[in-house]
Amino acid sequence: MRYIDGETGLEKQQAEKVKNLLAALEAENSLLRERITLLESENQALRDRVALLEQENTALNARLSAVESGSLGVRKDASTSSVELIPLDMPAMRLTEDGRLMPAQPNTIILGDQENYLNDVITANVTVASSIGSKDTVGELSDEELSVSLPRPRRFTRREGRREEEIGFLAEELPAICRRGRGYDLKAVVAVLAYKVARLEARLQSGVSPL
Repeated sequence: MRYIDGETGLEKQQAEKVKNLLAALEAENSLLRERITLLESENQALRDRVALLEQENTALNARLSAVESGSLGVRKDASTSSVELIPLDMPAMRLTEDGRLMPAQPNTIILGDQENYLNDVITANVTVASSIGSKDTVGELSDEELSVSLPRPRRFTRREGRREEEIGFLAEELPAICRRGRGYDLKAVVAVLAYKVARLEARLQSGVSPL
């Protein structure tokens, strides 16, 4: 005798198989829905992370633009891809692509100025670049220029800075050949002094009185 399932209209044995299959499919569907919900949550988290990274990227681009424009004391030179250090209005130093720290044009490093100078520059040695290959219009100094008299050194205290007693020259008392702006060219003073000492040594060696 055949038994018919009232819910499905199938024989009882077939109806049981169909019901079991439907239950399995519903369970699998439920798992898939949970997985989709989890993926949607992860996707939203990733979207939030991307939005945060975009904000950070915008902030970094603005910061980089500020750096390259020089507003933070640093500027990128587009023509050479180097980085310039700008403590005031004009670049003082340049960091090149290969990591060399060099003076910026006009080939000088300015540490302070006549109004805002540094009290001391301390170093183990000072080397003045002086190869003839880097010079144009090399000429001789006249005897008159080399025979200039240097003034007596002075003892003084500066109005600014540490106000410690110093010994040196007054720029206004030096000959023009040794002056530079409101200061004096130490290299020129050393060159003139060295020449005078060498000339005195030559006179002494020849038996001629230095006076």
